[in-house]
Amino acid sequence: MTATSFSIYAQIISASSESNPVAKQRPEVVRMRSPIAHLVLAYLCGQHEYLRQHEIREGTGLRHSAVCWALLLLRRHGLVEAVPDPVRNGRYLRYKARAV
Repeated sequence: MTATSFSIYAQIISASSESNPVAKQRPEVVRMRSPIAHLVLAYLCGQHEYLRQHEIREGTGLRHSAVCWALLLLRRHGLVEAVPDPVRNGRYLRYKARAV
């Protein structure tokens, strides 16, 4: 497959080869610019148990997609821990703010 500078393949290759300084930082010093992620993290910090995603949605009043992306971002930065939900299925997760 030949790659021109305008192809999706070439853009993916060039993006993956660039270094990402944010990913190399410790989770405590990463600055997130997402106000939704901050809202979800603040809600989880106020809870002392693992919560399902729908409980986080009900508590914050956010939409499904917003909470999904916020949880993904928070997990990527190590601010939220996720464990499988044994009641439902292992592919479903429960979330809790990580003690920093």
